[in-house]
Amino acid sequence: MFRHDKSKKLFLMRFIPEIPLWATCDSKDFRKKRCFNMLQKFLPLMGIDPDSLGTSPDSLISFENFQLNVTKEKQVEKNSNIPKYVCAKFGAAGLGALTDHGTKKIHGWEENDYKITQNHGRGAMLYAFRNFMMKNVGVPLKELDTSGPHKITFSVFSATRSRAKGFEHQIEEVKNRFSSDEVEVGVYQMHELSAKEQIRIASESAIYITSVGGGSFTASFLPFGSSVFLYYDDVGGLNKSKPSNKPARLDWDIFNNDSHFRVHWLPMGMRSSKERMDSQKKFGFIS
Repeated sequence: MFRHDKSKKLFLMRFIPEIPLWATCDSKDFRKKRCFNMLQKFLPLMGIDPDSLGTSPDSLISFENFQLNVTKEKQVEKNSNIPKYVCAKFGAAGLGALTDHGTKKIHGWEENDYKITQNHGRGAMLYAFRNFMMKNVGVPLKELDTSGPHKITFSVFSATRSRAKGFEHQIEEVKNRFSSDEVEVGVYQMHELSAKEQIRIASESAIYITSVGGGSFTASFLPFGSSVFLYYDDVGGLNKSKPSNKPARLDWDIFNNDSHFRVHWLPMGMRSSKERMDSQKKFGFIS
């Protein structure tokens, strides 16, 4: 586990409320299956053997059954079998600081999401977390190769629905403007690759282009001094779950505080128009 003292043995507990939280692994059977598959793929990033999950999504519920409920003082006094405290020499509870947007807002759909930040000042920690995960899956930590050819990676169809983009125009434009001696263009559907291969590709990229959403997280493994171009839905925002036609810069909080690479936000409305391609020159994407 990240920054955990390995000399202390962990007893891991996961509290499951009687009414499951929305969109969690326990809320629906199909989500439980998806969580199981995702954990098997990505647990190695945390240094955990995926075989420890067992062979069924039902094993996500618990490794050991026990009750942990909030109990009123008077109920404890009446029933001596109810424990008053959960005791441990060392303990930690909660979500932890390293979350994409914390508990006070959501991903970036709503205007209020941009009024507070969750990860300010955590750039060094996020970079250390990146290195921790890379070591766990055996991807070497290397500095950005500035000698060339510079690797430009396109992560295509990394999102769903309106954010599922293939970047055909950008790929064509880059290949036309730069020789193979200057630029090496890579085009990938990351979900088809192993976690280790995704990380290796990102860690060797000078520029990474992707749509916002969960699939963009691979950009976190970019090397120090690189750049990511995040295309967002410029009219996809929400207001109390209803369309607001405002920008939806998803996961802006964590990306803007990832201090080891530069972040460029580009609206998809501009991306979809080939005639406006030249306007990207000001971002340094095309010279």
